[in-house]
Amino acid sequence: KTREVFDRAFADYQQIGFTAVKADVPEGMSASEYLGWIEGYGLSPSLSLFSSPFDETVNIEDEIERAKAFAATQVQLGLDRTMISSMSLPARMARPALGAGFDEDRFQLVVDNVGRVSEALQAEGLRPLLHSHIGGAIETEEEITRLLDTLGASVLGFGPDTGHMRW
Repeated sequence: KTREVFDRAFADYQQIGFTAVKADVPEGMSASEYLGWIEGYGLSPSLSLFSSPFDETVNIEDEIERAKAFAATQVQLGLDRTMISSMSLPARMARPALGAGFDEDRFQLVVDNVGRVSEALQAEGLRPLLHSHIGGAIETEEEITRLLDTLGASVLGFGPDTGHMRW
C-alpha cells in the first residue's frame, strides 16, 4: 500500500473508466490529502474494509482504538458505512470454506469482539456491514447467520461478497 503502487493503479482505473476506489488511505497521509490525490485521477472514495481476526490473537482494546481511528478517517472522506471482516486464519486458509478448526468458545469471543468493534465504529459515525471472507473466523453460512442474529441489525448490517458466498 505505497503511493507508487496506488499511483499506477489509479492511473489504470482512470483509463478504464472507474469513478470510485476503496477508501484505503496510505500510512502517513491525511484523509484530505488522500481525497485530493484520488480526485486528481477523477476518482472518489468508496467503501473500505476494517479487518481483524477478532479472536484471542488480538488485544480487543487496541482493535477498538484502531477502529475509532479508521472510522474517523472514513467519515472525513464523506463515507457513512464500511465493511468489517475477518481474514486469513491459518487453519481456514489450509482448508477453506469448511469452517475448519471451529471452536465454540473462540466463536463466542469473535462474536463479542465484532460487536464491540461495530459499536465503536458506529459511535464514530460509521455503519459496519459484515463482509465475510473465506479463510476468516466468520466463513460458513451457520457462522454468518449466528453472528448476525446474535448482534442484531442495529449493531451490524450485512455487506455480502457474492463471489465468496458462491464459493
